[in-house]
Amino acid sequence: MLTKLKKLFSKEIVEEIPQKIETATNEEKPQEKKKLSYREKIAKGKKYELQVVEYFEMNGYSIEHRGATKKKKDKGIDILAKRENIYYLIQCKNYAPTTKIKHNLIKEFNSNCLDFINANENKLNRENTKFVFAIAHRESLEKCAVHYLKDTNNKCEFMEIKYKED
Repeated sequence: MLTKLKKLFSKEIVEEIPQKIETATNEEKPQEKKKLSYREKIAKGKKYELQVVEYFEMNGYSIEHRGATKKKKDKGIDILAKRENIYYLIQCKNYAPTTKIKHNLIKEFNSNCLDFINANENKLNRENTKFVFAIAHRESLEKCAVHYLKDTNNKCEFMEIKYKED
């Protein structure tokens, strides 16, 4: 095959081809991102919650960071924010862009918000409360989740707040 190539191309180019192939095969493959342990995922999620808290505080909201104080007993509401007599029930998800968020996760959050309103009807109602699903990557939303969020019967909306690495 090299003789046919030598006839078609100059000798220098043909001699470079095997070297380039060898170089390409000897180059190190890019390292895959290591998978996070359960504890690392929890820490990353908590850090993201704090970033979302900071975002809302910087925009004039008063905050109750339920995820930090109530931990797993937060009933699906990580943050309760308030501004101008409007309450915001916020769920934070810092999934990798390749990890897909399906509609059932948003439906569950929507249901958790309705339960929370019912449990706190002395200050919350459907008119003065918004449901916010905060995500780090818009591309994490699967098509079915996007369709669910667009549904007019659904009270939940999403907000993309990018995760800031150290």
